[in-house]
Amino acid sequence: MSRYSDDELDIRFRRRDSSSSPRRGGVRYVPNRPYPTSPRQTYLPDPQLRAAPPPPQPIIINNNTYRDHSSDESSDSDYDRHKSRNRRQVVRRRRPSSSSPSDRSRSRNRTREDYEADAARQQLERMRFDQARDEEKRRLARMYRDQGDLERAKKELDDIKAREEQMRIAQAHNEEKHRLEKMYRDQGDLERAKKELDDIKAREAKEREEKRIKQELEHKRLQQEAEEAEIAALRKKEAERAVEKYKQEEAKRKAEEKAAKELAEKEYQRRLQEQLLHSGVDEKAIAAIMKKEKIAEPKPEPAPAPAPAPANQLARPTYTRMSRRHLSFETLRAFELDWDMDADPEYVLIKRWVPEWEQNDMWKHTRALRHKRGKDDHHHHHREESYEFVRKKSHSRRRSKSPGLLMFLAGGRP
Repeated sequence: MSRYSDDELDIRFRRRDSSSSPRRGGVRYVPNRPYPTSPRQTYLPDPQLRAAPPPPQPIIINNNTYRDHSSDESSDSDYDRHKSRNRRQVVRRRRPSSSSPSDRSRSRNRTREDYEADAARQQLERMRFDQARDEEKRRLARMYRDQGDLERAKKELDDIKAREEQMRIAQAHNEEKHRLEKMYRDQGDLERAKKELDDIKAREAKEREEKRIKQELEHKRLQQEAEEAEIAALRKKEAERAVEKYKQEEAKRKAEEKAAKELAEKEYQRRLQEQLLHSGVDEKAIAAIMKKEKIAEPKPEPAPAPAPAPANQLARPTYTRMSRRHLSFETLRAFELDWDMDADPEYVLIKRWVPEWEQNDMWKHTRALRHKRGKDDHHHHHREESYEFVRKKSHSRRRSKSPGLLMFLAGGRP
């Protein structure tokens, strides 16, 4: 906003109207003296504690009428001086001229318009100048603030270093003082101190040696545990491999045994069928025997009297081989049979011919004895631990041979 008021302008015009108005001439503006653009420092820091700041960048303004200044006071005073000088120049350039009252009124109006235009132009220039000055002040403030922080940090660091140096010097002085005091003590105190120091050193050396030995023992123990763990892991792996190998071998053996048993069973079935055919058994009986079905037993017929043997031929003995699985020793004694053990402990040899009906009676007698023995052995023991002994089953599928076939193979009659 312009600094000129209407009262000033009126007073100025009245003063000029009191005398003869000079002849107007052209208004000529004199260029202002350029001001220095380099910023001025508000304080002088220690050159040893700060680094040289970078040169400031130039500020370019559209009109080259004014330059930047370092402070608000200098810029305001320069601007006021420049304004007053321009006003004086404008006033001094006017020459008195004889004119009429109408000319004087027109001249007054034009002069007022010129002043207003000049004031508006100066206000615009002042605003531009203020804006450039504010930017420069902000830049300088940032630069000086960073520089001031750096200088303060350096100063604090130097203070810390100085304090540490003083403390070090004081500590060294105290140590030297103590050393001298200790040196000038009595010989006895020195010897006692030396002895205590030797004891302390010996104790520390002993502690270090014990610590070293403990560390070595701990290291050996850990190493031994690691070796034992490794050996245990290897043994475990070997055991697992052995178990796996045993399982594979056992599976292979079972497969081979199964195949061999199947082959032997087939061979046995074939031989049995051939023997039954050769013995004169009919096909239905052979099929029933092969399928393990029960054959209808014919009624016992009285055995024919044996033919007398020739005089020159000895009688051929006939034995009956029976399984102990279906025959008990008590039954043999009950039937008063003469018998003997076979080469196979699962069979007995009866030293005479035993017909089929007698065999059935012997089997029934054995079953009755075993059934009765099972009832007698059954007792009720309440609240007592009971154990049952069972015979381990054999996985072999060995078939018991037919008594009739055994008799046929032994040479007896069917």
